[in-house]
Amino acid sequence: MTPKTFFTLILKIFGLWLIIGKIETLLEVVYIIPMMLSTDIQSLKPSPALIIMLVITLIYIATVWLLLLKPELIIRKLSLDKNFDEQTLDMNLPQAVIIQIALIVFGALLITTVLPNLFVQLISYLQQKRYEESVFSNPVFTNVIVLFCKVLLGIFLMIKSRWLSQQISSNQQVQ
Repeated sequence: MTPKTFFTLILKIFGLWLIIGKIETLLEVVYIIPMMLSTDIQSLKPSPALIIMLVITLIYIATVWLLLLKPELIIRKLSLDKNFDEQTLDMNLPQAVIIQIALIVFGALLITTVLPNLFVQLISYLQQKRYEESVFSNPVFTNVIVLFCKVLLGIFLMIKSRWLSQQISSNQQVQ
């Protein structure tokens, strides 16, 4: 494995970690932006908070895109593969296998960290449901859905880790 391949692998794993670690924040942004747009349309003037949120979201998406799909650009700009005494690093695992292992670990971490919170929120939702008429007016309902989606994402990462690692690795081979 060359230093460039090693750093490509590290950057892709970091990109995956960014996506998985911030999935809840992205879901909240997707939920909040339409609400902010509906209030801004009435005043015909975008709020500074909306503009800042959109800019930060675009920067985040660009960062993840660079880390997952264009890691060689980062390696070239930061000269990460320069100044190594050896031109090959002794690692006998293919890149796809390492990414697959990382996906399985990320999926397992996601499930184990979210599942207890999902049960707590679900119990809270069921207790509050007895006193409220509308299911959707309960703010805990949104938390239950977000946490359930995160558990499903963790399961998907673990089940489809081979396919996802092949997709990520094949993108590198095409370029």
